[in-house]
Amino acid sequence: MRVVVHHVDNPDGAEEIAAALTDRLPNLLSLSVTDMGPVLAVHVGGGAVGACISVEDA
Repeated sequence: MRVVVHHVDNPDGAEEIAAALTDRLPNLLSLSVTDMGPVLAVHVGGGAVGACISVEDA
């Protein structure tokens, strides 16, 4: 399982979500935190945090 946490000018909130996911997902292969792109950011607004999760078939 791979996770990316995106944020709009909210790195502290993104790190909080990343830490919670790390605690709850023992099979996590990778986790990164990054800025959300401008196309999504304009729709969700400042302070937004979201996560994308990719699960690989066994």
